Amino acid sequence: MSAGALAFGPFGAACSRLVTDGDSVPPVFKELAATLAERSNPGLSVFLGASEFIAGTTERIPMRLAAMDGADLIATTATVYVGKRKNPLPMTYQRFASDSTLGFHETHIPVPKEGGIIDLAVVAKARGTSSYGFAVIDGKVDGKVPSIGEQAIAVATSTDSNLCTRTPPCGMHAISLDAALGLGKPVVLIIGSPKLCSSGVCGPVVDEAIHIRNDKAAFLHVEPYVDDSATTLSQVPTAWGLDSEPWTFIIDANAKIAARFEGAVTAGTMDEALNKIV
Repeated sequence: MSAGALAFGPFGAACSRLVTDGDSVPPVFKELAATLAERSNPGLSVFLGASEFIAGTTERIPMRLAAMDGADLIATTATVYVGKRKNPLPMTYQRFASDSTLGFHETHIPVPKEGGIIDLAVVAKARGTSSYGFAVIDGKVDGKVPSIGEQAIAVATSTDSNLCTRTPPCGMHAISLDAALGLGKPVVLIIGSPKLCSSGVCGPVVDEAIHIRNDKAAFLHVEPYVDDSATTLSQVPTAWGLDSEPWTFIIDANAKIAARFEGAVTAGTMDEALNKIV
């Protein structure tokens, strides 16, 4: 076990860069910013809901967008410019099935094989006004978290439902992770603390898993801390190399990772990934 809290929660300021000063505009977007300023306002807050971006892949990135007054932008039209790419990529607004009042924006961004820093410019339209802001991601050649196609790491986890920080407990602690991986059936694994998660996303993600829970797979929720002090990590985040929460893994019957989602993810996305392997 490792001492210390997870480095940060997705949707936290630690994994985003907000720019409201023209002098701070990334050089790659100087011309774009000048164009945007003619028909938009600066000051869009862009909070990235993921932190591990693997070189040579197309990464799903959940985002929280907020107006200058701090109000979340809900179900708004948004696009994202990626580095030197001339045309923006689309973003979609994803609502949670378990609570349709909650949601997040999502996009898929190609990360170059060489990795490195990638600047993002996000443009959103809400209440008749267009605004823009900037963020940055860092593409890594080697990730810390198990990737798609790799073997899931077998770890003994607690089956004590009283340790679940969801109220009421989620009911997804009946079997240890190592035992579930030996069942010869798919596993849906959610790692995150509904009570202690700094992003506020862990609870909704656990609820999304409950929403689609069925007998086609073993559904497991694992708390990342050994107790409510949130100072000591449990064995799973340590063994799996996690620096953030929540993480959701769809694991096939051979105990190989078929899909992985960092941060916010909907029941529909989970179910779609699961249906590909059952």
